[in-house]
Amino acid sequence: MKKALEMKNSIVAPLINKEEIYRVRKAWNQPGTQVGAYKNLNNAKETVDKLPAGYHVYDSNGSEVYPIVSSAVTNNQTSNSSVAVNLPVAKTYSGVKLASSSKDENGRYTGG
Repeated sequence: MKKALEMKNSIVAPLINKEEIYRVRKAWNQPGTQVGAYKNLNNAKETVDKLPAGYHVYDSNGSEVYPIVSSAVTNNQTSNSSVAVNLPVAKTYSGVKLASSSKDENGRYTGG
């Protein structure tokens, strides 16, 4: 019984004592870009906010936890990005007589 209890504690203890470490780097697979490791998520976030764009906070599993990228933003486009739009060519009419732009002495169009 004692042996079984010791075995159970040896399995559970690492799970209980595990502290989350948040790493600040450009990409999880680029450990050379790491600028810090923090036990406190807020400290890691503050560090990212002070760094140039491109740094992120990763948890121990390699999941990016900050900054959160909105699911509405895709294909690296931000909400204020310019998007090219193809519009149809305006129709032109030939043989149509347009109204004259002649004005009288009072500045009114004469239509002739």
